[in-house]
Amino acid sequence: MVTLAHFRRSTLDDPAYQAEQARITALCDGHPTRTWEAVYAVRNAGAGHRGAEVGAYPLYLSRAFKQSYEHWSATDNYAWADRKEIRNHAPTPPEWCATMGHGVVTAYADLRQLPWRTGELDCVVAVSVLEHVDRDQEALSELCRVERLVVVTTDGGPVAAPYEPRTYSRVYSLESLAALITGVTGQEVDTGELPPRGEWLYPDLTVCGFVVEQD
Repeated sequence: MVTLAHFRRSTLDDPAYQAEQARITALCDGHPTRTWEAVYAVRNAGAGHRGAEVGAYPLYLSRAFKQSYEHWSATDNYAWADRKEIRNHAPTPPEWCATMGHGVVTAYADLRQLPWRTGELDCVVAVSVLEHVDRDQEALSELCRVERLVVVTTDGGPVAAPYEPRTYSRVYSLESLAALITGVTGQEVDTGELPPRGEWLYPDLTVCGFVVEQD
């Protein structure tokens, strides 16, 4: 069973959340991370021998994951790098690779063709990735191929809300996200209860995460 976990805005006021967010931000040299998404991903990634973050640019989360893994990699296809808002506020791909450091291996990799053998990784993390790829079924299948545990956070809602095609390839409804997960993994999905609209992170979108554990 895969369970969707829904972000609630009130989470930001939780002292335990604030402490963990501060710890993650410190590990990332003070760069702000995607708040709830970062805490959720780090909490659920657990610990192990070898893991990776896909779609990592321009985030700095891999330094936090590295604390719990002997070997951690960060990969991206750099598709975001040419967007104006990214160019103005984030490192270029070469700068990103140079500044990640701290024992994190960085590399170019497309999410639909990752460079690891089946079962080679203990964990793969994808933060705000699936909604941006053209063929999400292929992408999720590839994530499930290379690891035992998948942690993914993605935008979702009760209906597929309007979205900016330049930014998103899609915005999931709970039904479409559940269908994707079931279609790829064969596992049932508990979509959970959406928080009240006033608790949503964005005016017209929720944010949710899910974990897939392989047998």
